[in-house]
Amino acid sequence: MNLSTIDLNLLVAFEAIYAERNISRAAEKMGLSQPAMSGALARLKDVYKDELFVRSSKGMIPTHKAEKLIEGVKKALTHVRDSLAEETPFDPQECRETFRLAMSDWLALHLLPKISLWLRREAPGMNLIISHLSPPKMHEALMVGELDLGISGQPHRGSGTYRQKLYTEHYQCVVWKGHPKIKKILSLKDYVAHPHVLFSPEGKGSGAVDKALAKKGLTRRVTLRVAYSVIIPVVIRNTDLIATIPAPIARLFSDTMDILMFPPPISLPGHDMVQYWNKENHTNPAHRWFRNGLAQLCRKFS
Repeated sequence: MNLSTIDLNLLVAFEAIYAERNISRAAEKMGLSQPAMSGALARLKDVYKDELFVRSSKGMIPTHKAEKLIEGVKKALTHVRDSLAEETPFDPQECRETFRLAMSDWLALHLLPKISLWLRREAPGMNLIISHLSPPKMHEALMVGELDLGISGQPHRGSGTYRQKLYTEHYQCVVWKGHPKIKKILSLKDYVAHPHVLFSPEGKGSGAVDKALAKKGLTRRVTLRVAYSVIIPVVIRNTDLIATIPAPIARLFSDTMDILMFPPPISLPGHDMVQYWNKENHTNPAHRWFRNGLAQLCRKFS
């Protein structure tokens, strides 16, 4: 194979198709039209004398040869990107990249308005794709290049990813403004006397509150477990339910809905919100700019 006849962008296209498993999404990621990406795939097939990707109901499935090629292609492109990064200053105003982020719905409620405002001002051409993945799925997606950045409050110490603390999250309690008993203060007695909504993204049966209560020899009755924070104001309306949720979301609900907010009547530990990314993106100038900017943004309100 004569390297002088190979267009480096074909390798970038190969990497994008492998990561996205979809021609349209790969094209969007590279800023190309779908026909242009299909043309790049056709040229790749000709270069490697292989189908490389087979269409299926689950998307574009890599062939055996594509699986053998991907690690070498990733390493080669990483070296090229690193060398270019050393010479080319990054200009966020000119950036047209698409970043794929994973975060929970309550994190999106809290962070996305701030991120969107920041990007409209500093990097108006940058695009975001937000998904909601469980922490294990999020780290799997990072490892195979299907995700650029994951934000989670659940610790992960696996190899292959970098991590950076963004801020420490604390809790507040919320009740309906017309709660039959709780008006001005939330006592521990009232806290355990009334039924609770448990906000549990993973659907677990207990949480930090239950552990803290157990240390005092107390329990609470959880009558409802929900994976979506956005439905809590609707669920507790016209009821005596109590919800203990992340403080930023509690403040948002109390500012915009018929919700009262109280500090928890027991001591609850905070938990760190962390951003994760993979080795391939560690030195990418656009990625590094986004990570650093997000960290600075979070420090302003933490």
